[in-house]
Amino acid sequence: MAIRQAALADSNAIFDLERYAYDYPTTHINLVKENFKSSFNEYYVLEDDGKVVGTGRLIRFDQNIRTSWKSMGGLGELATSPEIRRKGYARDMMDFGIELMHQSGYATSMLYPFKDTFYSTFGYINCPPILSVSVNPIQLRGCKIPHGYNFQRAPIKEGLDFFKYVHERSAEKHQGAVRRNDKRWAEMTIGDKYEIVIVFGRDGEPEGLMLYQNKGYSQFGDSKTVGTMIVREWYCLSCKARTAMLNYIYLHADQIINVSIPINPMTDDYYHWVQDRNIPTIRARRSYMARVIDVEKAIEGLPSSIEGEVCLRVQDKHCDWNNQAFKIYQEDSMLHTEKVENLECDTLVTIEGITALVYGTAQVDTLVCFGWIDGPVPPILSQWFPKTDMWMTEDF
Repeated sequence: MAIRQAALADSNAIFDLERYAYDYPTTHINLVKENFKSSFNEYYVLEDDGKVVGTGRLIRFDQNIRTSWKSMGGLGELATSPEIRRKGYARDMMDFGIELMHQSGYATSMLYPFKDTFYSTFGYINCPPILSVSVNPIQLRGCKIPHGYNFQRAPIKEGLDFFKYVHERSAEKHQGAVRRNDKRWAEMTIGDKYEIVIVFGRDGEPEGLMLYQNKGYSQFGDSKTVGTMIVREWYCLSCKARTAMLNYIYLHADQIINVSIPINPMTDDYYHWVQDRNIPTIRARRSYMARVIDVEKAIEGLPSSIEGEVCLRVQDKHCDWNNQAFKIYQEDSMLHTEKVENLECDTLVTIEGITALVYGTAQVDTLVCFGWIDGPVPPILSQWFPKTDMWMTEDF
């Protein structure tokens, strides 16, 4: 067995593995094929006697972690041939990916798990799921478009500059959000599956954007073919822009009887949007997992106004470079980390605990209950790393 970076000649083997593992429709595979020419160097393959039997993808992102931008590796599309499963080869690919991210200078990593218990053995922890609210558009009739605001529907290619503008500014405001590189934006424009609508404010600047897809018509047909709107992405730079987008959805009330809207946990007070019933339907659409790849890079530069200094000894079963004692201290309104050799550290933190602290997925008391912290718990950890919401919606 050998793992190597993919070449263009591996395309058919990769597509066949992904089709088989994930039941991708032909339309999706065609889109992947179109994008592969520019993104094949993000793929890696597992070979057995010259035959490709496994594949995976690693995408580099910049991620907003507590307002500090960190390099994050998005692992996706891990697939193996059924003939070689249960032999540890997928684990070999994960070990390869983690080592590759370390060598490439990544601070953190995220992925969408097929099974969280598999990835937890590599130090990944669960993050808050992406939630969506489902309503009938007629229930949004109380959301009136603000004076001076307007919206414009456009194909993604025509509205791409507006899309980039709104997406970038939204990412700057929200914990967990990522920036897209040029290749990622090009990938977004392949095919004509989705619509976008752009909301413009009084000054003519874009303040909101929605990427969505309509299926079916009104109440006609069975439950799978009735009029449905699925909002894939939803970015609002102001409350008025959000109200305008809700009004746009309401205008589909004669065409659509169910709309699914992703919820931003930091800003979306969805219970105020809906009329006629008190309890809208909330669903967990997808969940993701996170891991700190390099402790020093992940913590260095995180903002803090609270002075202090602690020593933590980190335990990481897969990354020897993290098995160190670290001094963490505040200076110049940010946190700094240093590896220390001869400093007494009575507090042991696993890599799962470090990841939860950095991403803010749990309170410090929860880490103690899970056994991710052992020994004296410095009170300042709760002040430096408070639990926080996340808004990570990138699909990879």
